[in-house]
Amino acid sequence: MGFSGRLSQHTLAHVLGRILAQGKSGALKLSLGNMTRQLFIDQGKAIRYAASNLMAESLTDQLKKVGRFNADEMRRATSSKKANELLSSAMVRLGFLSEAEHGDIVRQMIEKVVLAASQWRDAGFEFLEGEIPFLQAEDMGLPLPVIILGLTRQGGDLEMLRRCLGDGTLKVRINPSPAL
Repeated sequence: MGFSGRLSQHTLAHVLGRILAQGKSGALKLSLGNMTRQLFIDQGKAIRYAASNLMAESLTDQLKKVGRFNADEMRRATSSKKANELLSSAMVRLGFLSEAEHGDIVRQMIEKVVLAASQWRDAGFEFLEGEIPFLQAEDMGLPLPVIILGLTRQGGDLEMLRRCLGDGTLKVRINPSPAL
């Protein structure tokens, strides 16, 4: 069962903590005006992919930043993309990106979209429960607890972290070099 609300009432870390506690799969859509960000969550364990309608958070922009953008390869990957396949996965299948490059790009995109979304204080959010609408490697993405800890470190509110992680039965180990 999905849920919705506003980030003025719940922090993004709290919303992600709820999804973690419920162990649900689905898409968390965050909207502010005509801007939209989506986080695709697998069984409450990890964000497998992040998408945004903002050009600065696009696959194209990320590929440009890491010096891997090639317009011809993008066109070829777009035209040969299979149903339920991400464009970046098609680029791997066609040999335009290595698995390691793909993993790095996906993680960087998730970090960028999550951190930017956490700054939206009055955005609406809606979690739509269901299967992730694309195929993605099991190890792709970032673990949800790591993201929640990263967001909490950004805000510095340890009590909020305790609320996000639920009733205290979850064990959390702080990584001195977090992803976020």
